[in-house]
Amino acid sequence: MKTRKTMYILTAILLLGAGIRLIGINNPLIGHHSWRQADTAAVARNFVEERFNILYPKIDWRGTSPGDVECEFPVYQFLLASVYRAFGVKEVIGRLVSVAFSLAAIAGMFLLAKRLANPAVGLWSAFFLAILPMPAFFGRTVMPEAVLLACCVYAIFLFTLWTQSGCLWSLVLSATCLTIACLLKPPTLYLGLPLAYLAIQKHKFRSLLRPELWVYAIVVIAAVALWYHHAYSIKQATGLTFGVWEYGSDKWGNWDLVRSWQFWEKIFIQRIPLVVLSYLGLPLLIVGMLRVRHSKEETALSLWLVGMLVFIVIVAKGVFVHDYYLLPAAIPAAYFMGKAAAWGLGDSKSVQRWAQVCIALCIIATVGVSVSTHLKWLRKEKPLRSKAFQVAEAGRKMLPHNSLVVAVDKGDPMILYYSHMKGWRSFPRDLSERWVADRTREGAKYILGVHEDFEGDGALRNLSRLLAEHHTVTNNGLFFIVSTERIDGPTRQIQRTR
Repeated sequence: MKTRKTMYILTAILLLGAGIRLIGINNPLIGHHSWRQADTAAVARNFVEERFNILYPKIDWRGTSPGDVECEFPVYQFLLASVYRAFGVKEVIGRLVSVAFSLAAIAGMFLLAKRLANPAVGLWSAFFLAILPMPAFFGRTVMPEAVLLACCVYAIFLFTLWTQSGCLWSLVLSATCLTIACLLKPPTLYLGLPLAYLAIQKHKFRSLLRPELWVYAIVVIAAVALWYHHAYSIKQATGLTFGVWEYGSDKWGNWDLVRSWQFWEKIFIQRIPLVVLSYLGLPLLIVGMLRVRHSKEETALSLWLVGMLVFIVIVAKGVFVHDYYLLPAAIPAAYFMGKAAAWGLGDSKSVQRWAQVCIALCIIATVGVSVSTHLKWLRKEKPLRSKAFQVAEAGRKMLPHNSLVVAVDKGDPMILYYSHMKGWRSFPRDLSERWVADRTREGAKYILGVHEDFEGDGALRNLSRLLAEHHTVTNNGLFFIVSTERIDGPTRQIQRTR
């Protein structure tokens, strides 16, 4: 394939990827994984409004504390904050930054697949990474996943470039990309498996004696260890955490879950076939993996999938709850799907007609399912579908600025983020009279919540008590805002002081 024609097609793929990701670019951060986006956006906004220091990320659900929180390295949030300082705090900026990194990942996918195979495989691989639902959707969310994906693909590509050219700068940049990826998600250290294979493939077991590879590994591991030691010290000081290292209780070390059929069914029968492969991408993946290798280095992507399997087992609950944990699997999956497409629809006369038709139908079906899944997620971003967004907007307009509030939610910090308030979060069932009294003594002034979240006898009793015993700011049957002051206490007029 001629270079100019290849570049034209790659440009078209990038424009297609951009077009998909720009749909709903101005949508608020609601819908699919709104909680993760709201927390990410809050940290970025707090960098701008409070302390512009990447070492001390702050969240909104802080109570009366300074808000410093234990979390993954906030490089994405800090980047957003840097742009916010120039253009203002706008969620669309976060989305556009994600789109830029997502398009960079597509270009990196082409470069990697071209080097491992040929330009045709590179173009098809880039095409699949552009249209598959998971990289497409999370390539426009205010989350660090697009940065993670780009760093993963370039870490492998640049390392491959080093093994083939010996260029030291390629190794330095690869180490930089892998370091950022592992700081964002520590389990990304599983990429050491394909990287070790590439090193051994080039230098045999003399790789163990090469000082540059020791420096590479030490830099990555040391950076991760230093940051998470610092993050843990933040947790010790404030008690605030995103649950990074809670063994057996949050993301990882849940062996009972791994031993259950429910886990394997959800991950390998429901989730991966749909959000990673769009169902008909699975036959393409299998065909691509069974075809003769274009190069020995291609095995590195098979080992990437093996590493993902280890990751799934170790971070079982995280993967079980959060589908975006599977996002890096889209890179090797896109490669093998691209390999199958390039074989089935290429110029080779040895491919049977029936095989060409099957490959073409699988590609068409994959595109159709990808578009359908993507649009399904986008439909959840309509403000009228989110009562939490509506009560947050009401709170922002009606309540005094800088009021400490209690947001009653189901684990989604969107109310605090969009009301632009700080305070506490509570599940409906936990909103007991004593708990409210304790928060009131600490300075909480208002309680915001959504009626439909109060399910079950205990939660409904909490709601009835709040509405009956506290001064009501607003209650339209869908959501409510009440004062923490009880009706039998002193009455205070609510004024907006913005």
